[in-house]
Amino acid sequence: MNNIISKNIYNLLFVYGFLMIFGRVHGQEAVNKIPFTQFLASLETVFQVKFSYADNDVKSLRITPKNFTSLTEALKYASHLTQLHFQTIDDRYIAISPIRQNICGTLIDNDSGEPLVGATVFVPGTNVAAITNSQGKFLLSEIPLNTTITISYIGYQTIHATVESFLDENCPIFPLSSVIFQLNEVVVGNYITQGISKYIDGSFKLSAQKLGAIPGQIDPDILQTLQSQPGIESVNETISEINIRGGSHDQNLILWDGIKMYHTGHFFGLISAFNPYLTEEVTVIKNGTPAKYGDAVSGTIAMQTPNTINPKIYGGTGFNMLNADAFIQVPVSKKVAIQASGRRSLTDMIESPIFKAYFDRTFQDSNIESSLNNSSESDFYFYDFTGKVLYDFSDKHQLRSNFISVHNELDYNETTNDGTEESTLIQQNFATGGQLISKWNNAFSTDISGYYTRYLLDATTFNPGNTQELKQRNEVTENAFKVDASYRFSSQLKLWGGYHFTETGIRNSVFVSAPYFKRSVKEVIRTHSLYSEGSYQSNSTFIRLGVRINHYDKLNDTKIEPRLSINQYLNDAISVKVMGEVKSQATTQIIDLQEDFLGVEKRRWMLANNKDIPVMTSRQVSGGFDYNKQRWLISTEGFYKTVDGITTNTQGFQNQNQGRSTSGSYTVKGIEFLINHRTEKFNSWISYTYSLNDYYFKELTPSIFPNNTDIRHSVSIASSYDINQFRIAIGLSHKTGKPYTIPVKGNEINNTTIPSSINYDLPNNENLPEYWRLDVSSSYRFFFSDQVKGNFSIALLNVLGKENTLNTYYELTNNQTEVRKVNNISLGFSPNASFRLTF
Repeated sequence: MNNIISKNIYNLLFVYGFLMIFGRVHGQEAVNKIPFTQFLASLETVFQVKFSYADNDVKSLRITPKNFTSLTEALKYASHLTQLHFQTIDDRYIAISPIRQNICGTLIDNDSGEPLVGATVFVPGTNVAAITNSQGKFLLSEIPLNTTITISYIGYQTIHATVESFLDENCPIFPLSSVIFQLNEVVVGNYITQGISKYIDGSFKLSAQKLGAIPGQIDPDILQTLQSQPGIESVNETISEINIRGGSHDQNLILWDGIKMYHTGHFFGLISAFNPYLTEEVTVIKNGTPAKYGDAVSGTIAMQTPNTINPKIYGGTGFNMLNADAFIQVPVSKKVAIQASGRRSLTDMIESPIFKAYFDRTFQDSNIESSLNNSSESDFYFYDFTGKVLYDFSDKHQLRSNFISVHNELDYNETTNDGTEESTLIQQNFATGGQLISKWNNAFSTDISGYYTRYLLDATTFNPGNTQELKQRNEVTENAFKVDASYRFSSQLKLWGGYHFTETGIRNSVFVSAPYFKRSVKEVIRTHSLYSEGSYQSNSTFIRLGVRINHYDKLNDTKIEPRLSINQYLNDAISVKVMGEVKSQATTQIIDLQEDFLGVEKRRWMLANNKDIPVMTSRQVSGGFDYNKQRWLISTEGFYKTVDGITTNTQGFQNQNQGRSTSGSYTVKGIEFLINHRTEKFNSWISYTYSLNDYYFKELTPSIFPNNTDIRHSVSIASSYDINQFRIAIGLSHKTGKPYTIPVKGNEINNTTIPSSINYDLPNNENLPEYWRLDVSSSYRFFFSDQVKGNFSIALLNVLGKENTLNTYYELTNNQTEVRKVNNISLGFSPNASFRLTF
């Protein structure tokens, strides 16, 4: 009872705090500003005057109206707020022009303090410019206030400053930091949609704050957006099962600010666990992985929160039909800033249509769904919090410290004739880390970092019928220390190197009260890694070659992992690429298809032991070309990948191989194809992936058969359109069904065994029906003021409500005389809406 009261108080406090934040922001903006032209028109009517001005000087201005006793008072008020000059021509006509200032400054080298001679200082879009003299000084005359000045010098970072920044002191000094110019680093910007860029090394990056419209997405969910890329998808519609070129989700390296995350989703994988509004950039790598990344045989997803101090406070808050969230960045001083974000579900307070759709999808094949005929009550909620401190000792040394906490909890009570069965499932990931970034000179820099991460999956069930309590726990703890260094020999040649130490411990525990049984096993592996990598980049050629060496001390096993990425421009529109890599991994997730963890979460982390769980090793090569010209992008890439060291108990077999324990491999080969056409307001794309993915298990019969994630054909077609503040996107997803195993027709049950069993045909010899889904999303942006912006969005998942089969398996009825077919169905029609404020 006390727990229920405490939880309700917590919920009320959360909602109250959210409403207080919203109310305060809204209250501060209660007095609406009007366009400045409307303000001038009212003055013309009241005081019988006429204003003359250039439209460009006033069209973006807004002002709060008020009553004036005289024209002089009105002009002083307007001049103070707009920084415009009002010149009276005669009794009737008044000319308006920007207040102009003469500005000057001095440019110096940030490292040596020497003046920079011949630098260009100019006003973009005009002919106003100046060149620094022998003392590094410059002068610009009659520059309007609110104008942005650009300072540019070859070999140095370009900086931008407003006229107001020159007025704080007489002829201020501007130190410029030197940079090495990298040619053609971005192959194509706005790749598929705004905010996604493809890079010369084969990776692509997503900017959450700039992300364009993605069909069906209410928020810029990073892990959902990834699935719009060819070669990346989820066989079961979740972000907790992202398959990159046929690999399983546990084979991906997922980093948050350099910290390895062992849990990535809310609502058991239907929602990303990472707040997109404080995720500045996400790097996704399918092949040619940089040597600094290890411990994953499939893809790499590296998320980065803002890492520079913004001198202004910014943030936002919002809610949709599943959760509410807020984020903020506060500069404490010029050298210190704090970032924070929080999100909590509303699912235990409001039962929305999308919550019901998610609930039905999540629990359709669990103990909860199978017992809904009894009197039952479930309570589910999730939250995540992040925090980060940024401290710049100087321009050369930066300290960063952060944490993230992700939590999911399900409480389920079922009342039967024997009493009330109580079950609790908790899934969480807490991580914290620190980083010291040092730039010792223009060529040499270091990055020293460390982190601690802990994943916990904990389930408790009490059965009143036999007074039995069952507790299960899967816990991962990991500590890591990393030293990375880079040295640039020239504008074309750069070298990286470093040492990484990782200690990973995994504990699996089971406790049964009656009959009494208790088991707790913890395994630990310490990994020492050295890597070295060099890159060469000219006007038309990019080559990166590296090697990583991992030593697993407990296993006395050393893996050598070469890495390669080459991109060659044939002309200004066409480039060819070749990539290759070898990678290894000592962690994996086994899949228990019994009723562990309420039958909801069936995966638990395990460590390699070189006995029944070997260290996995992958080898991959790929090659293709990109054509990018006149707003058209055509990209294709073929790939071949093998992964050795997988085990049958990590694959989730639901056929004759279930319960078998042996190791093997899989081989996937295919081709990815993309066509993207972009205009200023319209963006459309079509992506297609063909892949052939087969297992090889020497001890199974047959030894070669289709992989559980074998999706032969996958097509995505989408378009987005922007007009003023309105944006809409529509997309169609289609793919062939994944394989499954059917019983032998006419001889479905094997009665020669005790108990009876299903007599299966060849493994994975049939495919599910084809998958189709149409998604739509739209948003409208508006302004409460110059500082506060609003956004209203609607997203419709599976608009046509098509029931796609995601998985099929068979089981015997209780009397073991019939075989029952079980289908897991996709999300139905799922509408969602959100409202956001940013400032």
